[in-house]
This record gives sequence, C-alpha cells and structure tokens, in this order.
Amino acid sequence: MKALCWEGVNKLAVDQVPDPVLRNDQDVVVRLIAGTTCGSDLHLIGGCIPMGMQR
Repeated sequence: MKALCWEGVNKLAVDQVPDPVLRNDQDVVVRLIAGTTCGSDLHLIGGCIPMGMQR
C-alpha cells in the first residue's frame, strides 16, 4: 500500500509500505479514497515537536 511518510524537516514522500496486519480482535483496516495533512500537523512537518509528543 502507499503511505505519506515524513522523511525529515519539510520533506514528505509517498512510499510503498507493507500492508497493515490485524493483531487484536478490536483492530480494523480502513480504506481511504482520499486524504490530506491536517493544518494542525504542519508544525510536525516543519520539525517542531511539542514537548508532550516527545518520547
């Protein structure tokens, strides 16, 4: 399947990735016809990761 992948600050790519795997009884796979990056995610694309999101 294809996925939008973050490759670095301000660098996105559409890559071929493995198909999802159902691991639990509650898991589902959802097929998207179209998608976009939410405006609230733009700081992540630019490399700014808020303190609450860092591991």
